[in-house]
Amino acid sequence: MFVYWLNMPKLFVKVGLILLAFSTISVYAQTKRILFLVDASGSMAEKWGSKSKYEIAISTLANIMDSIIRTDKDVEFALRLYGHQSPKPEQNCEDTKLELPFGKHSKEKVLALVKKYTPQGWTPIAYSLLQAMSDFPDYEGHNSIILITDGEETCEGDPCAVVLELQKRRISFKPFVIGMGVPKEMAEKLKCIGYYRQANSRSDFEVVVSSTVKQVLNRTTVQVNLLNAAGEPVETDVAITFLDAFTHEPKYHFVHTLVNGLPDTLEIDPTGKYDVIVHTVPPKRKDDIELVPGRHNIIAVKTPQGSLTISMKSSLANQYRCIIRDKDHKKTLFIQEMNSTVKYLAGTYDIEILTLPPIRYDNYKIKAGAKHTIDVPAPGIVDLMPKRNYIVSIFTIKDGKPYEKVIEWETLDRDVSIALLPGKYVLVYRPLTTYSADQTRTKQFAVPKGQKVTVTF
Repeated sequence: MFVYWLNMPKLFVKVGLILLAFSTISVYAQTKRILFLVDASGSMAEKWGSKSKYEIAISTLANIMDSIIRTDKDVEFALRLYGHQSPKPEQNCEDTKLELPFGKHSKEKVLALVKKYTPQGWTPIAYSLLQAMSDFPDYEGHNSIILITDGEETCEGDPCAVVLELQKRRISFKPFVIGMGVPKEMAEKLKCIGYYRQANSRSDFEVVVSSTVKQVLNRTTVQVNLLNAAGEPVETDVAITFLDAFTHEPKYHFVHTLVNGLPDTLEIDPTGKYDVIVHTVPPKRKDDIELVPGRHNIIAVKTPQGSLTISMKSSLANQYRCIIRDKDHKKTLFIQEMNSTVKYLAGTYDIEILTLPPIRYDNYKIKAGAKHTIDVPAPGIVDLMPKRNYIVSIFTIKDGKPYEKVIEWETLDRDVSIALLPGKYVLVYRPLTTYSADQTRTKQFAVPKGQKVTVTF
């Protein structure tokens, strides 16, 4: 279990309630655990109506815990206090203790803490958050922390920095912050910690805490909308990877699916931030995505695509591939098989079909929503039958002259068969053992579509 203390400058903040959650292997394991981390420092003795803030906090939690345990057998609660063991003059910045470990605690047992302790000490918020990490079992579950405080960070700790460090280590997701009558200027400073909510009275506090707990217990869902050129979420059947934004390690892989015309709903761990890669060709990426825990999140990515079919009517078609390159950077984006259809993002590409000779299409435009087809003629078979050992090259013929080299052999002394596209060619050869350029010979031949040709030389 991770325990870490940040030696930061003092950060004096009046905080209402901070909610943290972190998960083990599977955030949707059956057991759901909530640790209440409650401020029992001197400032919590302040009255809010007829009762102190500390009494209000404990009684509110006792009622919520009792209500949830009655309806959800899979929820466990624990309670840790801080600032309750040492008087303020001692300036104890390690004053925190797990008073109730995880279990099914009765309402009376929780309320007993009101009589047992009197708010008195300092407010080590950052240190208490870090110590709370060790309160959870090592086995998997949906684990959450709710920190309640109205006190300032009076020790060498920075709660904002602690939360960021925990996020990086995937121990906690972005907290909720509920201010208990916090001034507007102070509330702005609290937004670096997490999602901010304000409670200005006891009734406000009870409602906000209750709704926050319910949100923690809800599952976090994600819907990825792949948008076409018109902004409609109708693109689909694409692999998607969720990466940890801090470690860049892949966490989830999905194949995007439409269900009754709508993108499927995914359930994932809200811990930390994600980089999302949509594996279109070329891929689209969206970084630093932060999910709102306990809610349905929608991630929209513009992926207008068109399809490209490479077609050849020949038994030799499976021998060929097609290279799709980025027009601007000349980077190979995809290798497409013959007689296949692949979707590409709308844009301009350079295409090379690896026949002999290669077929090239520069600045080929793929339009959004369009179906494009390239028909490749069936090659013919050329049987080369040399009478002796030759150095051999084959060129295409353009305007009656050799134009582009197709293939060569440094030594050819046996019969070979090669597949060439229909067209006119010239064979340029010279005996291997003859050291004179004037012994070079040429022989023209034509290759009909799908037919066989024999060239003897």
